[in-house]
Amino acid sequence: MSQAAIIGVVVLMMMCSSSSSAMLMMGGDEEKTTTPTGPGPTPPTDPCAGLTDSSPASSVSVACLRKHLKDEGCTDKGTVWPGDDYAGWWRQDSGAGNYGVVKSDIHAWATMTDPTHVDGCGGATPCKGLTDSSPASAIPVSCLRKILTDEGCTDKGTVWPQDGYNGWWRQDSGAGNYGVVKNDIHAWATMTDAERVAGCGRAA
Repeated sequence: MSQAAIIGVVVLMMMCSSSSSAMLMMGGDEEKTTTPTGPGPTPPTDPCAGLTDSSPASSVSVACLRKHLKDEGCTDKGTVWPGDDYAGWWRQDSGAGNYGVVKSDIHAWATMTDPTHVDGCGGATPCKGLTDSSPASAIPVSCLRKILTDEGCTDKGTVWPQDGYNGWWRQDSGAGNYGVVKNDIHAWATMTDAERVAGCGRAA
């Protein structure tokens, strides 16, 4: 093979080698390409953020009112659940006045056991899940108050249970079970002797 032929072969091999290297480099660049990522999901915002107890009632949004009602166990089935365009007492500076009062009033709607407040909150009744055979110790004070209220008794009665009540109606060795408690409260509400009338707190 002549010297010129040898030089031609060498040049051709160098060209092929350069082309292969270039293709590999391009392929490597493609493999390193990544899909750009955007920001993560936006966390939910608190509709009551920034409010203090002294914030005017008019600055409390409907979404914030609903949040407090839900947090207290109330539902959108309640009679006081605010509609989208609600502008009532809770949002009036001449009504509730401020955010602190709004929170306290919503708490009252959620915890008071008279029929008006129970219906207003739309939450579970305090006696939910109890059967006549449920032990007396399982009956919450709020349930006793509800039964008394439903029977027409009031918190003026001598037998109205206080927050820490743990007497006969709530003792397994006393009333024993929920069925007996209901019957006994009914007796306090319907018997007409002076002691029962005073106990129930109703007018004679």
